[in-house]
Amino acid sequence: MEVVSNRFRAARHAKGLTQQELAKRSGIEQSHISHVERGSRGLSPELLRKAADALGVTMEYLPVPTWATGPGTTVPSPNPRAIRARLSCVTS
Repeated sequence: MEVVSNRFRAARHAKGLTQQELAKRSGIEQSHISHVERGSRGLSPELLRKAADALGVTMEYLPVPTWATGPGTTVPSPNPRAIRARLSCVTS
């Protein structure tokens, strides 16, 4: 969650937006934005798209852990083989 909250906050600051301004642009409640930035709540795929659009970043820039998605959303679990391959590139 730390990566999500740090990138979310960094993108908002880069745009010079307050949480309230981002809420207005994205249609996401300010309290939800605050929770995301603190790392206590995630973004559903729909809210992720809205946030990315409002912040001018790609959805991939704001990754969402599968356990942090809201009820009724489905995000595929990461492929363990792909994760190991990526980690081996980093540690090599």
